[in-house]
Amino acid sequence: RPARTQAERLSIHKPIMDALRSAWPTEDPTAYSDDPLLGPTYYRVGKFTYDIHGSHHVQRFELDAVIDSPELRVDRVVFRATSNWGGNHTCIYRLKLFGHV
Repeated sequence: RPARTQAERLSIHKPIMDALRSAWPTEDPTAYSDDPLLGPTYYRVGKFTYDIHGSHHVQRFELDAVIDSPELRVDRVVFRATSNWGGNHTCIYRLKLFGHV
């Protein structure tokens, strides 16, 4: 799909922001939109903490914000690790994303 026009981005911005505000009502909108590194077309839809003491090394996390709208499709996903329990390296062996069309 060609890049969205400015008008298209603005028309989908409000419903996305409404869903994100519902998921994180106490957070400032800058915490989940308009990331300084990624730009205005990326939105945070989940925030997870891996349990290093969990009973299994494979852990599953559900999205905090669900934006279920037929006109919204993504062709890029960013996964960002902000901490690694004090280690020198962060290893992500497998990341699976599930959704529907």
